[in-house]
Amino acid sequence: MNIAILGATGNVGRPLVEILAREGHAVRAATRSAEKPLPAGVARVSTSSLNELVRDADKLFLLAPPVGGTSVEDDAIDAAKRAGVKHVVKLSSIGASGDNPKGLGVHHLEKEKLLRASGMAWTMLRPGFFMSNALTYVQQVRESGKVRNYYGDGVMVPIAPSDIAAVAAVALTTPGHEEKIYELTGEVAITAPEQIEIVSRVLGIHATVIDVQPDEAVADARARGATENVAAALRDLYVNVRANRVSQHDDTARRLLGRPLVTFEAWLRSVTSA
Repeated sequence: MNIAILGATGNVGRPLVEILAREGHAVRAATRSAEKPLPAGVARVSTSSLNELVRDADKLFLLAPPVGGTSVEDDAIDAAKRAGVKHVVKLSSIGASGDNPKGLGVHHLEKEKLLRASGMAWTMLRPGFFMSNALTYVQQVRESGKVRNYYGDGVMVPIAPSDIAAVAAVALTTPGHEEKIYELTGEVAITAPEQIEIVSRVLGIHATVIDVQPDEAVADARARGATENVAAALRDLYVNVRANRVSQHDDTARRLLGRPLVTFEAWLRSVTSA
């Protein structure tokens, strides 16, 4: 099977490409940097060459950062349709679920609607919190021992990017996933302070948690270059987490994979020992 991957070297794209290459599929991967390694046999194209990415592809995995207005997702969907791609698996967000989409889910729902309207078969993956969001805690613990917590004591149920990738591989390579929406969470509810405590213990470095209210957290995001749309979406996210409005658990990932999901500590040890 010929599979095109947009977003091939990130936290989800990288393990997905590895799974597909290991299973013997013909994979063409779009990357922004020619320096990031890819598995042997995987063809590399630039993210600016979407027509080349989807040429002769049967399936497309669609992962792109949320931005305002027209995005690479719009162009990728259009290119895939013109190239005759049969099925697109989009990485969306659990925030796009329900009657009132939350945070970045507003953007993802817009792109979901565009994909549905394309006429191609589709599958929407809607993960909740990524365990990889805690990489910022790892950096702060190592650099200063002081960690800025934007989420208060709100509960989340994070999922490992490798488990999201494994679900994406199932959706791309086995039948019966067309026109399905999969909400993906981990299996254990955990707060940000609890995550930071695990980071501190695994690294062997004492960490001090600094509670940062949503408005100040948004100022941090702007300082990192976030657009106003993204900053507003992040503020909504922080507020909703603190109010425990996004603490839902879903067993879809475990059911599709037929195995227990990676725990937060196991994921953390794997990324900090690499």
